[in-house]
Amino acid sequence: MKERKAKGICHEGSTRGDMISKLPESLISRILLYLPTKEVVRTSVLSNKWKSVWLLVPELGLDSSEFPDYNAFVSFMDRFLDFYREEKSCLDKLELRIRKDKNDQSCVTRWIDFVATHKVKRLDVEYLYVHRKCFEVMPVSLYVCETLLYLRLNRVFVGSFESVSLPRLKTMSLEKNLYANATGLESLISSCPVLEDLSIIRRLDDNVKVLRVLSQTITTLRIGFDRSGDHGFFYFNWETLALFMGLTYSMVKTKQMTVSSVPQCLLSSLEFVDIKSQCQAELVAMELAKYFAENSAILKKLVLSWKGSNSILEEDSVLRDLLALLKQPSKCQIEVCGPLKRLVSGS
Repeated sequence: MKERKAKGICHEGSTRGDMISKLPESLISRILLYLPTKEVVRTSVLSNKWKSVWLLVPELGLDSSEFPDYNAFVSFMDRFLDFYREEKSCLDKLELRIRKDKNDQSCVTRWIDFVATHKVKRLDVEYLYVHRKCFEVMPVSLYVCETLLYLRLNRVFVGSFESVSLPRLKTMSLEKNLYANATGLESLISSCPVLEDLSIIRRLDDNVKVLRVLSQTITTLRIGFDRSGDHGFFYFNWETLALFMGLTYSMVKTKQMTVSSVPQCLLSSLEFVDIKSQCQAELVAMELAKYFAENSAILKKLVLSWKGSNSILEEDSVLRDLLALLKQPSKCQIEVCGPLKRLVSGS
């Protein structure tokens, strides 16, 4: 009796466990949307019915590092897109995380060309640790993809194009890319009529001397730099900034340094000072240099150098004080390096 009851429970459990397979494939594919691509692909071993169900999922997210090697990643992606080509299906979302060496084949350009011409809605492409010489060129078809809603490009080459038509694009993130020229980047931004959220992380060698953001619709704007340097930035038509609820400038906060707290023993024994300042810290460096020059008893040489523009310093009182200090007779040799050297030598 107990054995018969146990068999009944087992049979009932197996029937209940397979109920999901009885659902329409369209509904199953919607359920699978909530799983990572790796888990979705694993469902293909459940049964013959499930063997190709995962291919019906309209979203794909792949990381090349999760494959045995780069060639295996390329082979999988090619077979996946071949299926979509044969079935004349549309891929709504594609996310790619790619690690490649200079000897690995270039395939991403043709992959993006395929999805762009097959009505992709969300595209996210990121390269990890790739040399700039290996940046892949984005296809022209990407810039005229009229279904695109979201675009993120990381470490790719945005080349030349004759026209841009992205009528539905609302969110765009351009990170550490190379550009053919500044005009192309400006055109890409300004040709998105409903763009609301724009993020740009620049490189020192991105071929853009001055960044111009021309848009009447942007409500969120983020500008970042991969490394410190002298980047130009210009935003045209400032009245559109009234759309912003708030503007936040984010940078690393450091403790304020009070130069008057320098130990007297240091000032009495200091013979050489070399002050190197990065972008946005020139005024602090100037004040520090002025303090050492005026208070160090036996200082023989003071070197002041920094990166960045000198335009914000030309009318500053600290600069005027330093220039006056240079003209005074002193046992201390003061050497000014960097962009400010021209102003000092011409004074």
